Amino acid sequence: MDNYLPLGNLAPLRSAQKCRDMNEFIQQIEEKYTDTTAFIIKHKKGKDVSYTNISFHQLAEDVRSLASAFMARGYQHKRTAILADNRYEWFLTYLAVLYIGGIVVPLDKGLGYGEFESSVQRSYADNLVYDKKNSAVAVQLKGSEGCKVSDFICIDEEGPGSFGAILQEGRELYRSGEHLLSQITIDPRAMAIILFTSGTTSLAKAVMLCQDGLVTNIYDMDLAEDVRPGDVNMAFLPYHHSFGSMGQLVMLSHGAATAFCDGLKYVQKNLVEYKVSVFVCVPLLIESIYKRVVATARKNGLEKKLNFGKKLSKLLLAVGIDARRKIFKSVIDQLGGNLRLVISGASSIEPETLEGFSTFGIETLNGYGLTEASPVFASENRDNRRSGSIGKAMPSVELRIDSPNEEGIGELIGRGP
Repeated sequence: MDNYLPLGNLAPLRSAQKCRDMNEFIQQIEEKYTDTTAFIIKHKKGKDVSYTNISFHQLAEDVRSLASAFMARGYQHKRTAILADNRYEWFLTYLAVLYIGGIVVPLDKGLGYGEFESSVQRSYADNLVYDKKNSAVAVQLKGSEGCKVSDFICIDEEGPGSFGAILQEGRELYRSGEHLLSQITIDPRAMAIILFTSGTTSLAKAVMLCQDGLVTNIYDMDLAEDVRPGDVNMAFLPYHHSFGSMGQLVMLSHGAATAFCDGLKYVQKNLVEYKVSVFVCVPLLIESIYKRVVATARKNGLEKKLNFGKKLSKLLLAVGIDARRKIFKSVIDQLGGNLRLVISGASSIEPETLEGFSTFGIETLNGYGLTEASPVFASENRDNRRSGSIGKAMPSVELRIDSPNEEGIGELIGRGP
C-alpha cells in the first residue's frame, strides 16, 4: 500500500445504533420520537393557509398501511417509479416500497419525455406513482407502445385506484391484521433503489443501491453531524437526488421535523415561515442567500457595521467568547431567527460564503459524495472545519489518495459497506 496516502476519519460526536434495514429504521424512529413532529404539511385554499403536523408514530403507521396495500397488490418483488415534487406522499411511497423489499425508482421530474420514457424502460418499472403536475407525462407514457407499466397511481386524484384510496385500503388491511407484513424478509445487500445520475454518457446512468448502503450512511451521519430532535429542516433538494433523499432520512433519524419549500423564489420566506434551524442545500443557493444579506446591508448603509461585527465576533471567539448570534441577530432574523446549521454538497462552495455564515453564528459545513456511495463519503462537522476542505472520511468509509505527488495530490478513492 506504499502508493496510497490514507486519510483520517471523522471522530464521532455521539453514540449511534446502526439498523439492519429500513424496516428496523422505521421501528427505531417511531419508538424514539413517537409523538414528535416528523413532517409539517401546508394546506392552501385561496388566501387561507393551515398546517398539519405528522408525528413519527403517524408516519410509521402510514408506511405500514401503504406497505400493506402494496403487498396486497403484489408489489413486493416489483419496481415502483416515483415522479413528483417533494411532498409527504413521495417519501411515504419511497419508505413503503423499501419496507416490503421492493425496488424504488426515483425519477427526475425535470426530464424531457424521451429520457423519462427511457428511464422507465431501462429500469423495468412496473408501477408509477405521480402527481398532478406530471399527469400529461403519465398519460403519454400509458399510451406508448413500449410501456410495461401496469399500475398508474396519481397522488392528487380521488376515487378507486388513487393514492388516497390505496392508502385507505392499506389502513384497513393493517388494522385488521391481514396485512402480510410479518412475512417480509429483507436482504440488506439486495438491490433496493435504482437512481439515475448524470455521468459521462449521453443518457443518465442507472445506479443500483441497497438498504445496507442507506442504513450505513444514516449511521455515519448520526455519529458525525449535529442535527437534534426538535430541529426544523426544509426539504429543498429534490428527493430523486441521492443527497436529497439521504438528507431526509438523516433528519428522520435525528428526530427533526421537515417542512416543504414552496419553490426557489420562496426559500427565504419559507425559512422565516417555518423557523428552519437546519438546511441541506447546494452551494449556489447558500451563496445566493449570503450575497443577498451582504447586498441588503450595503443598500441600507450598514456594510461598515456588518464588517465591524465580523471582526468583533472573531476577536471574541479568539478569547473563548461566542457572541456571534447576538452580534448578528438582525441577519439571523432575516433567515427565520433559528437557522444554526447549513450542510452544503454536490459541488464546491465559495470559501467566503462558508466563512461568512460561520461568522454570523450559522455553522456551515461542506461534504463530498457520489450517488454510487449512497451517497456521503466525507464531511466536515463542528469539530472538523477548514476552508476549502470536504472534511474527513465518514466513520464507516476508508478514503485514500492514489499515487500522490510531492504535494500530496492524486486520485481520491474510497470504499465502505
